[in-house]
Amino acid sequence: MKVILNNDRKSLIHIQTNEVSPVIQAINELIGSELIISHLIIDDQTIYSDHELYIENYIKDIKVIDVIAKTRAEFINDTLLTTENYLLNSFVIIDDLTSQFYSNPIDDSWNTFKQLTNGIQWLTDMIFMVDRMVERPNNWEQYVEVYYQLQANIKELADALENHDIVLIADIIHYEIKALFETLMKLITNTIDQEGSRHDVN
Repeated sequence: MKVILNNDRKSLIHIQTNEVSPVIQAINELIGSELIISHLIIDDQTIYSDHELYIENYIKDIKVIDVIAKTRAEFINDTLLTTENYLLNSFVIIDDLTSQFYSNPIDDSWNTFKQLTNGIQWLTDMIFMVDRMVERPNNWEQYVEVYYQLQANIKELADALENHDIVLIADIIHYEIKALFETLMKLITNTIDQEGSRHDVN
């Protein structure tokens, strides 16, 4: 098995093993303390999560692991770009969803609702992850405020679901979550423009 960092042949490590721990150790040696794993490319298969589990399941067949890693600043910038894009696309979905909930939600409405709640959880996970880093945006305290407000909204949605209060669910999404998404969008755009970079800008 070959383990390589960012497709750089100079970093190539050869491993002969059928156990996961030596592979993880090799990956950790490559990234050191300055880099963060973005994802792994394992025999042309891109793996974004549960890296160790995937390696364990396919360890006998794996030939090459390309560790795609970034500096903390690059990682935060790319994470914020991804989040900004998610938020930008979410507003139409939120408006459509609340309209459906105010009238008569159907099965597709509940599927969209589940996707939205998963998105909210992803946003809170993102903020929590960046909060653990030393390199954080200058306006980070405002992100943390959004985090706690989103957590409160998640609890409110859970209570409304338990009480089968469809109108309250729509109200929370329309008046609270949408406003928080707008706030977070402004924060992220400001951070990227002031401290980060956009890949499509020369």
